[in-house]
Amino acid sequence: MKQFLLLTVVSILVFGKVNGQQKTYAQLADSFMAKATLADKKNRIFWGDELRTVFTIYQNISQTDAFETLSKTVLFDIIKPVENGLNRFPYEMDVIETNGQFGVILSNQHKVNDLYNELSEELQSKASAEGAYYNRFFNSPLAKEKLSGSRLKRVFKDLYTMKTNQKKFQTLLGGELSALKTEKATFLEDIQTLLCVAQTASSVADISSALSNFKASQDEVWDRLKVIRTIVLRYYTERDIWADFVVGYRKSLDASLELFKQIGAWEKGLKAVKKSPNKLKKMLTKKR
Repeated sequence: MKQFLLLTVVSILVFGKVNGQQKTYAQLADSFMAKATLADKKNRIFWGDELRTVFTIYQNISQTDAFETLSKTVLFDIIKPVENGLNRFPYEMDVIETNGQFGVILSNQHKVNDLYNELSEELQSKASAEGAYYNRFFNSPLAKEKLSGSRLKRVFKDLYTMKTNQKKFQTLLGGELSALKTEKATFLEDIQTLLCVAQTASSVADISSALSNFKASQDEVWDRLKVIRTIVLRYYTERDIWADFVVGYRKSLDASLELFKQIGAWEKGLKAVKKSPNKLKKMLTKKR
């Protein structure tokens, strides 16, 4: 019984739950707004709105075409037609190699779809300020402390940095989602082309060529999804830095300022990676 109670207390402390409810970045913003009003009666900043913006990278994704863009592509409809197409040429030397090529595509698509699902769920549950803030703040003495005037000035001073970084992350994500939408459309067109070729091919080479084009589109989509995941995860890391700074766990935004410089470099490279995410992917995965 004692062990059960201990585990319950630990889980509450770790996940920031009060009365069974998980606390969010929006509630953190409201809490800071209330404290700021007490710290400065002349406060004219709507901290709740300002911080909600900082803590959001994408609002209402389930109500936009981005949600459709991040929905997985099921390939079950192509398996039988391609197999039937290859079975028409049982004695051609390269049929075994082409079967292997097709197997790789199907295997990769499972991984692509897993990444689609992961990103869709991540953005729906965490992309806005309504996402859960995993911190001890709501259960600690710090939550009850008054906000000093000097502390309020410090947060106000760094609000611009947080808003600027958030905007850059938001712009990066929007650009990548737009590129993904285009690449996904090409990918879907290549599915139809493959189905047509599978039925009309005069040789295994025809089907192999169509599969090669199909895989190239699949790889572009897969790479784009990896870049989007990196952007989103980086943003979540930075958001926690900002949140910890706002509530007082961090004294400065030094870690965030370092990333701010990197984001500037990323922006300069975006024009060079409109079609291929490889260069951006290297920049995003570069160790900080």
